[in-house]
Amino acid sequence: MKTIAHYSNLYRAFLKSNWRFAVVNRGNTLFEAFGSLGWGLFGIFTTIIITSKVKMVFGWSREELIFLAALFTTVHGTLRGLFITNFRVLSEIIQFGGLDQLLIKPVDFQFLATLRYFSFHRLSRLLMGMIVIPIIVLKLKIPIFLTLDKLFFFGIGLGFWMMIFYSYFVFTAVLVMKNPRLTNVNEFTNNLIGNSKYPPELLRNSSLILYLVFLPIAILVATPARVILGKPFYFDLILMGIVAIFLVISSRILFNNSIRNYTSAN
Repeated sequence: MKTIAHYSNLYRAFLKSNWRFAVVNRGNTLFEAFGSLGWGLFGIFTTIIITSKVKMVFGWSREELIFLAALFTTVHGTLRGLFITNFRVLSEIIQFGGLDQLLIKPVDFQFLATLRYFSFHRLSRLLMGMIVIPIIVLKLKIPIFLTLDKLFFFGIGLGFWMMIFYSYFVFTAVLVMKNPRLTNVNEFTNNLIGNSKYPPELLRNSSLILYLVFLPIAILVATPARVILGKPFYFDLILMGIVAIFLVISSRILFNNSIRNYTSAN
């Protein structure tokens, strides 16, 4: 319990530090917030335009596809605020040989390296989702289910989503430690995860091999959406949980092994 309290206090200190930085640089923070908001709305409008001539795609109606896109851009953008800056900075530190200074800190290295930065401007995506998603649901008359059990399972799905998202970037950090020249691999990982906004049936019906390879990405957005939309979700949610736990554990093991075998660039 003392360890949990210690790391909770440490993370709270990180948040306060990042908030002060955002306030001091409020002009840049607002500019980046509007930029993130714009890209989020662009993703939704793109889906609206693309699906304007179709009524159903792989069992998903046009309205459900738009809901899927809105849910993706909201949660994905918020998670980027939680993690993406940390992994970008970590890649730069590894590339320029500054990792030793973090390794000697009296705190868990993975916690320090992957959670000390928080991009507050990306909360604009969360605010956008809280406004845009209800508008989409009401305007398009999408039937959603907000019972207590559905909200509970939806929250679990979002938790699994965060675990898978985080694990993918931990794997990316492992690759960077193996080859510090892979400076653009974070953007590749982000773009790869971006494919999760499409229905998983797209991969499942085209190639079973591709579906199995990209299974974590295929079920990332669709599973929480199934819960709210009243579609069958129990099997997908259990599968998502198994995948999330496996990825978190395996990424932790690989990350620790990479640290043990790390050789300073200096």
